[in-house]
Amino acid sequence: MDSVHLPNVFPTSHGQNTHLYVSERSTTNAITFRKLALTANQSYDGDSLATEVALRLNTGTTLTANSYTCTFSTSTGRLTISNSTGAPSTFSIWPEGYLEKTIFNAGNQATGGAYIKADHCYDVIGFAGTEAITGAQSSVTGGHVSVQSYHTLFLHSNLGLQGDALGPDNSQSIIRKIVLDSGVGTMINDFHSLPFDYVTVQPTQIRSLHFRLADWRGRTVDLLHTGFSFSLLFVPEEEF
Repeated sequence: MDSVHLPNVFPTSHGQNTHLYVSERSTTNAITFRKLALTANQSYDGDSLATEVALRLNTGTTLTANSYTCTFSTSTGRLTISNSTGAPSTFSIWPEGYLEKTIFNAGNQATGGAYIKADHCYDVIGFAGTEAITGAQSSVTGGHVSVQSYHTLFLHSNLGLQGDALGPDNSQSIIRKIVLDSGVGTMINDFHSLPFDYVTVQPTQIRSLHFRLADWRGRTVDLLHTGFSFSLLFVPEEEF
C-alpha cells in the first residue's frame, strides 16, 4: 500500500471513549458507584475538558452539591480533580488497570451501569494505574491529557496471509498503519510506507476486497459520513 488520504474528523470524545468510573464515600460512610459519561462527539482543549469533567462529576453526586472542581495546568498538561466535602468523605477514580482486576459495582447498584472493557475516557483525561486514585479532602492529579482521540489507525483487509502482520490487538489482518500527524479538521496524507510494508496476496483474494479502518484496540472507527482513499500496488513476487 503506497499512500493513504483521509480527513481528520475525529473528535476528542466519541462513542467508545466517554466513560469515567467513580466511587464516592459520603460523610455518613455510604458508598456509591457512578459510571459517568463525557458528552460524546465533542472536541476539547485542556480548559474545556476540565470544565466538562467537573460538570459530569457534580451532576448527580452523592457528596456536597457542586463540590467537585477540575483544573487544567498549561505547564504540565495535567488535570487536577478536587472535592470540598468534609471528612470522612472520599472519592475514588477507577482507572482501567484497576477495573480489569477488581469488580466495579459488585452489588450492581451503580448509576450508569456496569464496566464495559475499554469504554473509558482515561486515555483522554490522563488517569491511569492499577489502583484506585483516591482523594480525601485532597486533590488528585492525572497524567498528560490527550485531546486528539487517535494518533494511529490501522487498515484491516482480507488481503494477505495469516502472520504477514501482527497488530497491537494481536490481529493478523492489518495491511497498513496510518499516522495521524495533523490536527482535527485537516487532511491526513500518509506517505510513510516502507519497502517492507507489504503482504503476500494470493490471486483468488483479488476477486473480492474488504477493508476496515480500526483503532489500536481493533475497534472500527466512525468516519462521520466522510470517506478516505488509498492506493494499492500489486507487484509480482519474482520482482521483489
